[in-house]
Amino acid sequence: MAIMAITTSYPAPPPPTHVELPWHNDPECVGTHLGKRCAAVINWLRCVETEDVEELAGDVPPKLMLEILGRLENLS
Repeated sequence: MAIMAITTSYPAPPPPTHVELPWHNDPECVGTHLGKRCAAVINWLRCVETEDVEELAGDVPPKLMLEILGRLENLS
């Protein structure tokens, strides 16, 4: 299984390798369940075993996931 890092430490505007994710002060208000400004880091990937994943906490909106996947393809 491939995983991608999420960071809260990045400049404004975000670099091309970062895709900002929806967040809210009350993390339950957005599907990502993120409670502060953050971004997916598309060039920071790792592989893990499925059984090593302890919990899934939120979802990236489909349109944004397509943007992340498109940028990932462009890095290759």
